Amino acid sequence: MNRGFDHLRQMLAGTRTPGKGERDEGPSRPWLADERGSTTVTGAFITTLVLVLTMAAIQAGAVLVEQRRTDVAADLAAVAGAVDAQRGGGGCDVAAQIAAANGAALGACARDGEDVQITVTRGQRSAVARAGPEERAGPEERAGPEER
Repeated sequence: MNRGFDHLRQMLAGTRTPGKGERDEGPSRPWLADERGSTTVTGAFITTLVLVLTMAAIQAGAVLVEQRRTDVAADLAAVAGAVDAQRGGGGCDVAAQIAAANGAALGACARDGEDVQITVTRGQRSAVARAGPEERAGPEERAGPEER
């Protein structure tokens, strides 16, 4: 069995002369005969590829985390502003304080009754949130289909 592989290795290395029925093509691909170091090159390439993909994943994760922090700051500020508005306050001042406590800056604040809609920025990210009391349905709208 090994004889076939030896024959192939010798042919590729150019150290074997062709036998009966074989063509003589001169030294056949001497660069294939010496494969030392090819595993190192392949390993280095794969390692580099894995590192690049890992760094891309880490960067994407950091962007996602920063956007979520901005969303949370906006949500908390909007809820705080709505609660303040329900208690008779302006709403926007409290929303600005809560946004600042969460590392964000209040960009815009609009009050519609007891509802508060705000825009906050944190770094290069921005988020919009709206909060207020839930709307209560009238007696006709609260009744289920079987009670109508």
